[in-house]
Amino acid sequence: MKACITREFREYCMPDLQLVKDSHTHDLTKLVNLADLKGSLSLQEHSDSVFAMNWTLTKDWNESSRYSVWTESEARALHNAISQRDHGVLEWVKRHW
Repeated sequence: MKACITREFREYCMPDLQLVKDSHTHDLTKLVNLADLKGSLSLQEHSDSVFAMNWTLTKDWNESSRYSVWTESEARALHNAISQRDHGVLEWVKRHW
């Protein structure tokens, strides 16, 4: 999603300082808003229930989640929610960068 945000940066133009500061986060919901993808996300959630479940599972991940103890099934579920070919969060993000 940060790649989507950087589309707003133009060569030879100083990017908005607040946008730069705000984008230094791992809060996926905040990054969706900063990338102006909230409408697209809402549309995708309403049209694809599998994606909606995948987003629900993925959106709460944050940088401190790296240090949590995950069961194998939890780790696999998160990986699947992100990487699933037709309904994964990464596939959705890739369509916008």
